[in-house]
Amino acid sequence: MGEARRALTPEEERRVQSLTFEFRVLEGMAGELRARIEAIDAVLRNLFLAKTTLENLEKLEVGDEILVPIGGDSFLKAKIMDKDRVIIGIGAGVTVEKTLKEAVSLVDGRTVELGRARADMEKQLAQVMERMEYIRGELQKFLGSTQ
Repeated sequence: MGEARRALTPEEERRVQSLTFEFRVLEGMAGELRARIEAIDAVLRNLFLAKTTLENLEKLEVGDEILVPIGGDSFLKAKIMDKDRVIIGIGAGVTVEKTLKEAVSLVDGRTVELGRARADMEKQLAQVMERMEYIRGELQKFLGSTQ
């Protein structure tokens, strides 16, 4: 026959409950951080595409025909009317006209900012995961001591 299980003391029971609650909160935080990182990654992909498009625009001439993506794998034929100025979003639904160089610089700046934000979130996620591992170990100690 197996060994009899030792019951947890009231203090140990409270500690297990506290650790379990903290673990669940941390799981939620980890999920939220992962979702934010994925959202940043999506924006970074769009910024990369925007920068590539802006850089390729330099190679075109006024009057050249291009295909403009309109969503759903659909495109619109258009002609370049002005290759030196572009309209670019600056946030909160506001767009401004900028030179090509200014637009590329703006995209580069956003990319740097988002890269920093992503790195911060990765660091936070690592800290959360480290704490979760610690809690998992503590809970294993309690569970192991009851067997």
